[in-house]
Amino acid sequence: MRVILRLMTLCLFLGLSACVRQWSRSSRDPIEAPLSNPRTAEAPLAPISAATGTVTPLPSTPLQQKTEAPQDLQIVFHDDQGLWLAELPEGTVINLLEGRRFVGPSKLGRLISSDGTHLAALSLADDRFHDLTLHVFELPSGRPILNQPLTSPDLEPGTDPVRGDPRVEIVRVLMEPENLAWSPDGETLAFIGAHQGTSADLYVFRVAMAEIQRLTDGPSQALHPTWSPNGRYIVHAGVSTLGTGAGYGMEGVWAALEDGSDVRSLYSPTQSGGEFWVDWYGDDTILIYTFGAVCGHGNLRTRNIITGAERTLWSGTFQHVAYDETSGFVLLSVEEVDPVCNPAKTSGLILTHPEAQDSVQVWGDWVFELDWSVEADAFLAATGAQSLLITASGDVMPLTGPPAGVPQFSADGRNYAWVGPAFNADKGVWVNEAGKLTKIFDDLATTAMWAPGWTTLYFFGR
Repeated sequence: MRVILRLMTLCLFLGLSACVRQWSRSSRDPIEAPLSNPRTAEAPLAPISAATGTVTPLPSTPLQQKTEAPQDLQIVFHDDQGLWLAELPEGTVINLLEGRRFVGPSKLGRLISSDGTHLAALSLADDRFHDLTLHVFELPSGRPILNQPLTSPDLEPGTDPVRGDPRVEIVRVLMEPENLAWSPDGETLAFIGAHQGTSADLYVFRVAMAEIQRLTDGPSQALHPTWSPNGRYIVHAGVSTLGTGAGYGMEGVWAALEDGSDVRSLYSPTQSGGEFWVDWYGDDTILIYTFGAVCGHGNLRTRNIITGAERTLWSGTFQHVAYDETSGFVLLSVEEVDPVCNPAKTSGLILTHPEAQDSVQVWGDWVFELDWSVEADAFLAATGAQSLLITASGDVMPLTGPPAGVPQFSADGRNYAWVGPAFNADKGVWVNEAGKLTKIFDDLATTAMWAPGWTTLYFFGR
């Protein structure tokens, strides 16, 4: 059996070091998020003013010894030399983009189809604005099945690109890291291209038919496609420019039918420097937030793409958001800045849900990192002094370990590992196994991954 391990953060390739444990899932089945949450009745959300949060120690669970034989693994990672496919435990490594520069998201799992059979990536020539190409590779072989240029010679900027040049703006949009999205069944890739017109538009590549179809054609530049869980719609935004740091020039948000038969306008944002998607809540409802030049991320809400109904979950600003797509719970990190950006004058972690009447404050201090862990079945947060595990019911549990960000949990959720900050006394790798914390590597390291089904941790180290 061959399992694809997908690096979930940007990593610097420093040489694959000896092992101890964590993994990212090889494939993800399409999630049908429930429209009513079974946990709500068990743990209703209290108003913020009434919430205090519960802090309890994390219980220690003895490790069950595993006897399974090691499986063949593949790890995908990138650096400034290209995009790499590594075979483990053999150690064979190949560069899928030899001589080209990788363009893509920090979470490389987005690039792999849900069935684990294909990998998509963007690359550039040595300079930043020319020869942008879409690649699709078969897995596990790494064989290329598509090399599609995303621009035409007429649309590429000259040898001295200048920001504000419409041709530069098109290429900037095409290089957005969230512009590749696999369908829930893993058979179709949505991407943004400008090779057939004068704007960046939405396309799909159907793997089985080796067919590319253009779904949109308009004056704005399309970006950030996301599939509805039933695979029927592809929601995307349109911009006139990516701006200079204060936000995008938003033109609208649309939903295209996957078969190309219709494109419907969902809404035209006002006072928005960017519309961003967290995830989906059911087949027809998307979780959205807005970026503003003054307050940053804010106005978290749901929108039904069929009826247009919107519901606000958090009207103020926030710094981070994490989502449990199974239960529908959302956790926000909020800082008390000024009353304009944060009317509730609240700091800490806020737990909410698309069907809840109120939100609840479960933690009262600042956090610098926030994520949802499938393996832990919980939210994870880092405060700078400690790491926290937060359940969907709002319980907060401190995790024993260094102040090194959120840990990576093993597949059974029993053990976890940290990679410490690069250039201070906490650098290295720690493992907490059954409540016992051990430092297993004492030098610069990045990105730990537990292997599935057996007690091995892979990480990058010097």
